[in-house]
Amino acid sequence: MSSNGTTLTLPTSLRLNKEVIAHLNALQKGPRSRGFHPSGLPKLCAMKYYLYEQAIRDFAHPEPARIQEAMRRVRAILDTVHDGVSPNRLPSRLEPDFHVGDAIHEFVQWSLGLRGYLWGRWMCPHCRAVTGWGTMPRVNVSDIGGNQIAAAAPCNNCRGRNRSHKTIHWRYVEPWAGDKEWDQEGHTDGLFIKPYKGAHVKAVLEIKSINENGYLGKYGDPLPKPEHIVQASQYVWAARTVYPELFGDLEHIYFIYVNKNAVRDWKEFLVPADRAVMAEMQEKMTTVTTALATSQPPEHARACSSIETKQARTCPMVEECYGQKPPANFFDPASFDFEDLPL
Repeated sequence: MSSNGTTLTLPTSLRLNKEVIAHLNALQKGPRSRGFHPSGLPKLCAMKYYLYEQAIRDFAHPEPARIQEAMRRVRAILDTVHDGVSPNRLPSRLEPDFHVGDAIHEFVQWSLGLRGYLWGRWMCPHCRAVTGWGTMPRVNVSDIGGNQIAAAAPCNNCRGRNRSHKTIHWRYVEPWAGDKEWDQEGHTDGLFIKPYKGAHVKAVLEIKSINENGYLGKYGDPLPKPEHIVQASQYVWAARTVYPELFGDLEHIYFIYVNKNAVRDWKEFLVPADRAVMAEMQEKMTTVTTALATSQPPEHARACSSIETKQARTCPMVEECYGQKPPANFFDPASFDFEDLPL
């Protein structure tokens, strides 16, 4: 009953999904952390990155007008949208999918950790204590047949408060797979190591959660996807540098594709890292870091083949990059001045 005494008719649906998405859209979102990211390097424009970093440097300029202009330039880059998606920020409409993906990642990591196949550090989700480097804390217990089997061990720091009615929880701390010398940032899904025929299979772990159509190949895309191999190959290169004692000879990637519609269904692929890609990405980072050190714009390394391309026309730095505005394009009304037509 409502406040005025009338009977309130309740709706069959409160449409909470639209309300949640609208709220997420209204929140301000910041850019990704600074530095090179393996997922963005293949499409990174060296010239645009250079201009972006030069604008960041102007934040320390003594003239307020120069700082204001630098902020405008940085914001223009961050707000540039290609194919409906900002390259630096996560679209709000995809946030629910990414949260589900994160949960799937944690489940796969915990499951592999239970088998002793993930190397790294583990955090107790209750007291947030972090273990040293190694495998998940485990103990031997009797299984349903009375045989010995490994199970997750309780946390010593909080006296086993990481135990629920179902299991004992540990959260894998994803290893840093970057390079400070190259200003590369990134975390891999895991450092995988498994005994095999008297030796060990070592690999960078990549977990990908995809919908059923992608899982079954209905879009025609092969698994593992080429762009995923490009990204993971850079993690292999970084992991060899950061963890040389155990993973200095790392050469492979282990992909696990999880069907979002049936999380028990996995497709697994052990593939070699692409050395050509590793070399290409290193060359791209070298181009940018050299340009920043010498203050010489890397004009030869533009992602656009010319100022005429659509990519160049939609870039907020096109005038600064080429030193001029793109010429009028009759097929793009936004760039064509119809007042100049001889009517």
